[in-house]
Amino acid sequence: MKKLLFTIMLLIPYLMIGQSKEDKKLQRKLKLEIVNKGLNLDDKFVIVGSFGGNWDASYNENTEKNWNTSFFKSNLNTGGYSLEDGYLIIDGRYQVNIDKNSMTIKDASNNFKTVAFLEWIGPSGIGISTNIQNKAKRKYIIKSLIESN
Repeated sequence: MKKLLFTIMLLIPYLMIGQSKEDKKLQRKLKLEIVNKGLNLDDKFVIVGSFGGNWDASYNENTEKNWNTSFFKSNLNTGGYSLEDGYLIIDGRYQVNIDKNSMTIKDASNNFKTVAFLEWIGPSGIGISTNIQNKAKRKYIIKSLIESN
């Protein structure tokens, strides 16, 4: 029994290092920075693509679809939004604005004050939002947001 316990104790650090290898790689690649003033992770997050200017409208649609899926798979509640008379009406507490290399989270119950801001760099750019192949990057960003809370 003592040998088994000793073996398990030796394996735990090895297993922990193996699990975070991909996260360490993403951390170096993305250089993710998070400012989090506190979120209630049980409330709804409403993803809004914020590509303006000359960007194709499909960037916003794909961004919202991909990030909604990633938030849902991370066990966070997601809501939707509608436009009424030029106003954005969200069905949730947090409005999550996704731009090409940042995420701004605003609290609808507190006059849309910014409660979290995430920024990343690296070769991903817009691909992190619209490219289905970047699921791991979105998952890492959301996991880091949850851990920062």
